[in-house]
Amino acid sequence: MFQLRQVAARQAASVLRTARPLQGARRANSSYQPPTPPPSASNPHRDFYKTFGRPMGKVFLGALFTYQVLYWTWLKMESLEIREDKAGQSRTTAMIGLRSQIWSITDAHKQRKSRRLKRN
Repeated sequence: MFQLRQVAARQAASVLRTARPLQGARRANSSYQPPTPPPSASNPHRDFYKTFGRPMGKVFLGALFTYQVLYWTWLKMESLEIREDKAGQSRTTAMIGLRSQIWSITDAHKQRKSRRLKRN
């Protein structure tokens, strides 16, 4: 049994001796990087959007936001105007009704007065 262990240890040592130079070679070339591929032909459309894509997006979103704010403001002002018109119409109709009542009362009073004057 002891001999088997010695044989196994010798074989392991011989494997390690042969593996060490490979490990040393790997360490020496550990900073190796594969060559970079040649640059592809530049595409003018891609270059344009790479350069100006983000600013164009920001301008588009800003314009969209501004449009929505103006649209909401317009709707709010229009709804307020409609409310005022409705309230004004109800006031106007009430005023017209009151005026007509006043005129009818004053006309009736004038007619009574004129009848009294004619009698005298």
